[in-house]
Amino acid sequence: MRGKRLAGLVVASLTLALMIVFAPYAHASPAGAGVPNDNRGPSGASTATGTQAVSPDPTWLAAKNAFRVRSGVRPNQPKGTASHPYILAQTQLPCCGGGPPASAILDTSSSGNLVLSDWEPSNGQYSNYGWGTAATDDASPPNNTYGPDADFFGMCGPGAADNALWYWPAPPNYLSSNTVTDFIPNAAVTTTWTSERWRAYMARLAWQIQWPNWPNPGMLDHTYYPTQGTTLYGMQGALNWEASGENTSTWLNYFYVIVWNNVPEKSTDQATFHSRVVDDIYNSSVPVVAEVNANMLPNWQRTGMNRHYITILGYDDTQGIYYYTDTCGASTNCNSSGHGTDGQLKSVDQTTMWNAIYNIPPTPVPGDPTQGDGGYIW
Repeated sequence: MRGKRLAGLVVASLTLALMIVFAPYAHASPAGAGVPNDNRGPSGASTATGTQAVSPDPTWLAAKNAFRVRSGVRPNQPKGTASHPYILAQTQLPCCGGGPPASAILDTSSSGNLVLSDWEPSNGQYSNYGWGTAATDDASPPNNTYGPDADFFGMCGPGAADNALWYWPAPPNYLSSNTVTDFIPNAAVTTTWTSERWRAYMARLAWQIQWPNWPNPGMLDHTYYPTQGTTLYGMQGALNWEASGENTSTWLNYFYVIVWNNVPEKSTDQATFHSRVVDDIYNSSVPVVAEVNANMLPNWQRTGMNRHYITILGYDDTQGIYYYTDTCGASTNCNSSGHGTDGQLKSVDQTTMWNAIYNIPPTPVPGDPTQGDGGYIW
């Protein structure tokens, strides 16, 4: 798969202080702007100057980092049912032996599951439904042309979140129809999407959801055109808000938390990351979302830096790989190099995945739409 004189400086300083006090990993992360003229999803951005940037509850964070937080989600739990994250007591943790299996992967084939055929729309100029198909939205009849709107090439964040949130019972990935408007310079681009490829919900994530204290509707940055994409702050907030069923009482400390690339334990980062992937997938039945330099992954094969989001669905330690999905579609020209695929389950060497994550420099202060990169959310 993104402020402002004295007042802005005060807000940024207070935010950074909160991050230092409450979040052992939140030193933060680099500009979310994509490479100039790079038409794939940048993952950097939306202003964030409040408690949504990090969890304000150090007790909850300590439990999360000690692998004691569970999602409460059962494998293949139906949509519309209830789930309640909880914290294991220290005495409930396994003391010795056993442990998770050498491999585990979340379901990708049950009824209604479109994670392998879910990819972002084009900018209105390229095929939207596979090679050689129409470059229209889902409005019917007739299908509407739209754009060109470059913001559709910044939707890797909503795309990765769309796939991740399928595994939580509350989010309506199957939303039947949704009309959104993107206000771009000198125009307003209005499009309608359906449940096909979960684009109705993806558009809602991009332009409409808004959790407490978030400065604009949607995960995407609306300060610049083309959009700067989605910051890690925006991804964390969106995942918790939607997974909680948009619950104003529980969303903030619901389940997901950012881990920035400048954590101090450099020698153990990769091993800790692997343990967190295993914990989320095996113990909680939900994915991990990571920001990567996509050009280091096998489905991109390009040079340079391209900030992007992917959704990690599984691991296999016997083969040394992770399984993931990438909602940047080849036929939509999201990956204009001609590489890649539309949807599908992908695999990558575990060290390569870690290097692709760790290659993104961290940018800490969430007061600028070009900041908020460098890490993953588990």
